[in-house]
Amino acid sequence: MESYLRRGTDHLITSLVVPMLIILTCISVSAQPDISIHSQTLIRGFERDTVDEKEAMVLPVYQYVGLDIGDVSEEKVTFHMYGWGRKDLADTRLYEDDPTGDLVYGYAQFMAADERVRLKIGRQQIYTAAVGETVDGILVEGGLGDYLSLMAYGGLLPGFEDHVVSDHASIFGGRVGLLFDARLDAGLSYKGVDPDNESQDRRLGFDISLSPTDQVTVTGVSQYNLETKGWAEHSYNARLYIDNFIVHPYYQRFEYEDLFSGTAKTFNPFSALAESDETLNLLGGELLWRGITRLDLGGKIENYTYDKNNNDALYTSGFLTAYVGDESQVGGEIGIMEGDLSENQYHLGRLWFLWNDPLNRSSTDFLTGDALYARYDEKIFNEDTSLFLSLGMGRLFLEEALSVKLSGDYSSDPSFDSDARVMITLTYNLNP
Repeated sequence: MESYLRRGTDHLITSLVVPMLIILTCISVSAQPDISIHSQTLIRGFERDTVDEKEAMVLPVYQYVGLDIGDVSEEKVTFHMYGWGRKDLADTRLYEDDPTGDLVYGYAQFMAADERVRLKIGRQQIYTAAVGETVDGILVEGGLGDYLSLMAYGGLLPGFEDHVVSDHASIFGGRVGLLFDARLDAGLSYKGVDPDNESQDRRLGFDISLSPTDQVTVTGVSQYNLETKGWAEHSYNARLYIDNFIVHPYYQRFEYEDLFSGTAKTFNPFSALAESDETLNLLGGELLWRGITRLDLGGKIENYTYDKNNNDALYTSGFLTAYVGDESQVGGEIGIMEGDLSENQYHLGRLWFLWNDPLNRSSTDFLTGDALYARYDEKIFNEDTSLFLSLGMGRLFLEEALSVKLSGDYSSDPSFDSDARVMITLTYNLNP
């Protein structure tokens, strides 16, 4: 743990020093930089069994703070930072092995005069078809002509310490994209992780966004693991707009061993699935009808198949959403899951609403609710139902710069007898 914290601190300094030097230079030449501060405070309360006592009351407070200096649409040099911290007011030991805070991102961005090249230095999230990581490093992207885009990145993986990858792991990669007006954006990407000069995780990715007409859109990604020599993921979906109908077919295939190996296996909470050598196929679609004003009516069907365990399942449902008054909504869903396992055999019902100005006193008041009930065909741990209830209320203050929301949740299912929690959320935006 000490080594982890020490390395996290070193990376924190590395991620912030260079961006801050750049932004200080920007401020020095700017008479009045555009500064935006946004913050969110979450206060939660629930009971958990800890190492010291059973049903201990846990009262964690989360603080999220973001800072933006400069307007990316107008200024060539900007700075962006976002981080969080946590404190358990009840002093339980529930979080003793977890970090108490982290810098999510902190980077300076430089845009060339012609806006065709962008440079980012610092801690940042990088996402392509081949990578989804937090990186302490540099990213450069831009266009070559009207039809070609390039992106390259390199740096270190913060807080990366385990027996799979050493604590000196570096990451590098990029993307080459093909553009054609607003109709096509297709790219080939690469990710490589190099712990002590021995490659640990190498992946190729392909992504596409295609709109041959205004009524048809196709998007998708595929990822190939060069270490395991297998396809990790295929995810594709389309949207077709036909009169008052929206047709949304989709297909996904995940091979757990190839998907969760390497760096993805290290961080992902579902990495144990890699040991199952399972492959999940999901084929589904949604149909939405908007033939009646202020009403959406639709249906969904999803078929899940597993190559190894043969625990297949089919989910079908119907749903509607009604829009009432100014920004108020109410909706519901009724579904049936039919599968080979007991937990995949149930009937489901859901109701939810968003009520704006419930007391007819202030347009900044709002009330939300969500209820979900499932009944299983067979008992699981002597229980045959699941229930989830959520109710929230809030109000906007200071010309909608401050949002205060109080919410409560209750859940009960075969794996958890009952769980109740409350949460106070304060969200505010400060623009000096």
